[in-house]
Amino acid sequence: MNCRVKSIVGLALVLALLSSCSGGEHDTDKQSESAHSQHESMQMSSAGALSGQSVYQLNSAWTNQQGEQITLNSFAGKVVVLAMVYTHCDYACPRIIADMRLIREALKNKAGQISFVLVSIDTKRDTVERLKRFGEETGLTKQGWTLLRGGDADIRELAAVFGVQYRQTSDTDFAHSNIITVLDQQGEIRHQQEGLGLRSDATVTATRKLLCYSHNGRTINC
Repeated sequence: MNCRVKSIVGLALVLALLSSCSGGEHDTDKQSESAHSQHESMQMSSAGALSGQSVYQLNSAWTNQQGEQITLNSFAGKVVVLAMVYTHCDYACPRIIADMRLIREALKNKAGQISFVLVSIDTKRDTVERLKRFGEETGLTKQGWTLLRGGDADIRELAAVFGVQYRQTSDTDFAHSNIITVLDQQGEIRHQQEGLGLRSDATVTATRKLLCYSHNGRTINC
């Protein structure tokens, strides 16, 4: 399912409503390397000029599994594959993570250009220590994944942007949407995969396309 955020300003109005409801070595290789360097430079430059459709306009604060304070804008310049989950989830979240692993495996030769991110919706139990342990036990940290926790308001805000609905159903459980979101290098939503255990061909294709760029009339890095 494809989705675009139309305006952060418009989004703020929605959030206000939600809040009120509480609720080679050869020459060709050298040229390619040069082109790649130019591409990285262009990425960072364009990432600095964020549009009104970029989620990086949000002023939310997050903490990763290493206890480091970061903002969403720290992911600018890379493609991001992200999902909102919680680590004590027994069914849906492990499936979402498994689906993200399949996407990563399909793009393993480009994994260094993609940030895989999990954002917890459980502010009470998903502490930094819990996220760190979870990342280590599952091997996600070793693969370079980022696990984030934030405040309730920041989580609600991000969930609204991504169209993720969630609610706490008990002291230990949440009901939530099962959505994997792909952001481009500027933080704009380019693709979403909704559901569990689905074929990820469209998500892989959408992510791969974001890593392509043109140089001297040639499409490179696809």
